Amino acid sequence: MIRTNLLRHVPQSDQPDDSEEPTGFRWKTIPQGTATQCFVATHPTLSGVTGYYFADCNVAYPSEHMQDDAMAKKLWQVSLDLTADYRA
Repeated sequence: MIRTNLLRHVPQSDQPDDSEEPTGFRWKTIPQGTATQCFVATHPTLSGVTGYYFADCNVAYPSEHMQDDAMAKKLWQVSLDLTADYRA
């Protein structure tokens, strides 16, 4: 999770204080949060590399849930249903 000014949309009572870390997550600064995207986009050793998932500047392997085609299809349909009124 990255500390950005998007937190201004979260009620103050729901915002974590500086000492609080959500379970399983560590707050990142904006530079830390963008490091992987910048690394993947610009590092010469990754030229031509496609189709991989990266986290913290390393190849990461998606969980089984992220590879579930049936669940992906269901999520896509729910997304279409939820956004139907906003699509032209």
